[in-house]
Amino acid sequence: MLSACIFQSRHGYDGESDGVRFIRVREDLPVGGEVLMLRAFPRNSVQLKGMERLLDHTYFRLREINSTFIQIVLNKSLEDLVDRDVPQNLLKFKIQCSSVANARSDEVTSHLAVTVYVEDVNDHYPQFLNLPYAVTVDETTPIGLSK
Repeated sequence: MLSACIFQSRHGYDGESDGVRFIRVREDLPVGGEVLMLRAFPRNSVQLKGMERLLDHTYFRLREINSTFIQIVLNKSLEDLVDRDVPQNLLKFKIQCSSVANARSDEVTSHLAVTVYVEDVNDHYPQFLNLPYAVTVDETTPIGLSK
């Protein structure tokens, strides 16, 4: 009997049973930058699918490296997500992998749920009004005194 695809990270076996990956990426990751590299085998097809928020998966695209490895890369910028009035820093999608042993076999499908946490980078510098400021402080002013 054919088993469903097995997902492995570059560093070893992830297992079929847990079926969940948590990834942390910076908001300034360039478009085309790698988010995740996996072994997904045996497979006849693999695709990204939406989950809770149906369009989260559109921030990513799948790149098949070879018959064993796949890479998830950034498809569009994440910077607008975390810089909103109401920031969105979690994206969820799933990777669906299908396998068929031969023409007489049924297709077997497995899924890997991926949650991406987008780290906000402090890329907004303070803005000061009425520059430049001029202040005169007497040298005998005690430490901690404020006016």
